[in-house]
Amino acid sequence: RTGAVLHRHLLSYYGWLDELRAAYPNLVIENCSSGGLRFDLDIMARTHTTWISDEVRPGPSVQLGYGCTVEWMPEVCNHWMVGETFRGEADLKRPPGWWDFMFRVPMNGQFGISSRVYDWTAEIKARAAENLRLYKRLRQVIRGADVYHLTPAPAHDDPAGWSAIQYVTPDRKRSVLMAYRLGKSNARELFRLRGLENDQQYRLTEDGRARGTVSGRQLSADGLPIELEAEWRAAVIELEAVP
Repeated sequence: RTGAVLHRHLLSYYGWLDELRAAYPNLVIENCSSGGLRFDLDIMARTHTTWISDEVRPGPSVQLGYGCTVEWMPEVCNHWMVGETFRGEADLKRPPGWWDFMFRVPMNGQFGISSRVYDWTAEIKARAAENLRLYKRLRQVIRGADVYHLTPAPAHDDPAGWSAIQYVTPDRKRSVLMAYRLGKSNARELFRLRGLENDQQYRLTEDGRARGTVSGRQLSADGLPIELEAEWRAAVIELEAVP
């Protein structure tokens, strides 16, 4: 009947995954989401991770990372830095802040790179290595974290303003704030953090630079100001409880 083709396809896909896992129980399986059409509870009961979407451009991907972490654990949300186009192309003359933005947009879950690395300059490769080192720290917090969305969801086609997602470990001793300045936005934004211990002091670093020590109560009540010099930039704040 009309409209049943996708339903039959999904049922067959579930069955194939069941057979595959029965035959190879130790195989790690990544689901291909088919633009988000194959990303549901039955799929995640049968796979270990899933590609968020075939959309990989950095602008729309801000919304995709936000939306995936609303509905799912961040550690199953798999997205990569590809470039400015679907073919992995990027303008090599763009400033370092734009490259940081492209690298950091997919860092809200499982992160990878699939780009025209052979075209990159030595400076861009060094920037990539720096961001990879950053992500290897962040993933220790992101996996299993409580997730707080500090802004409304950004638009898909023309994201504007700011977007911010905060991750907090279950013991509330570590947290990460991913803040993105999008189009038509002010240079400075204030974020009231969540999930922290009021009486705990937290050591803050922004992009690896120390920003002092602040109490959880102050971060929640007064907020944390973030300033970025241009649109399409990203800041990463790491918080660690002071013993």
